[in-house]
Amino acid sequence: MESETVLRVSQLDALELDEEVMEMLWNQLVNCARHFALDTLYTIKPEITAFLRLVLWKYSVLSTGATFGQQMLGLTYSSSYNSSASVSRAIRILLVVLQTFAEWARERWAGLLPWLSQEKGDTLCKLMNLIELLMKIAALVNFITFLLHGRYPALLQRLLGLGISHTRKQVSQAPAFAYMNREILWHGFAEFIFTVLPLVNVSRLHRWFRTIALKCGVSLPRPVNNCCPVCNSVPCMPHIPDCGHVHCYYCLRANLLADKMFQCGICDDLISQCLPLEVT
Repeated sequence: MESETVLRVSQLDALELDEEVMEMLWNQLVNCARHFALDTLYTIKPEITAFLRLVLWKYSVLSTGATFGQQMLGLTYSSSYNSSASVSRAIRILLVVLQTFAEWARERWAGLLPWLSQEKGDTLCKLMNLIELLMKIAALVNFITFLLHGRYPALLQRLLGLGISHTRKQVSQAPAFAYMNREILWHGFAEFIFTVLPLVNVSRLHRWFRTIALKCGVSLPRPVNNCCPVCNSVPCMPHIPDCGHVHCYYCLRANLLADKMFQCGICDDLISQCLPLEVT
């Protein structure tokens, strides 16, 4: 029976989650040893990483047949030919050993060069570089194939014939299109508002409404005495415009920059300049 289809993004997310779990463990270990010799810890980092990876895979793949990242997403390893058939323990052990050894060898092979003669070291270096190049090319081809067919996100999974399936039978759910349409319209309207609002000159708009209200005979509330007509608070860095009413410097300057026809909120006189308030 053909294995059921698992979304490509879910398979890639499972790989990313596994790497995140590994990184979290390493960071916790570094935090625990930060008061000790960190140089020694980083010197044997490949061995510690391999040990942590073995521990993780012991309690995930070997015990349940799925990595921790796959368990978070409701996925598990399965046979490529039958999604309902579990993977044999021998294949799981081989997967753990190859995955752990490959990561360790990739980080440690350069440390063998000082122990070899120059000729053997150069030969080993060329050989390892060639193997690494071939592995990268194979991984790239495998990833392109995965994007086309949606199976085997990792090269080692393809070599061992490990498929990925859901742990529970997936039930298709019809989306609520009314809710989706409402959300799309609301987000579109919100983005439109956030785009237009910075372009609106609030000071000029306020003056325009104030002028219309005065022409219509509407009595507008006047600011409290000894307060800034703009913010209605005690003036900060008080300045006096042409009309003589005290304003905050920032309130006055900001409105003058935004609106050249800015008027005093008390006497409605046009303001063109402002001077600091001199206290005698």
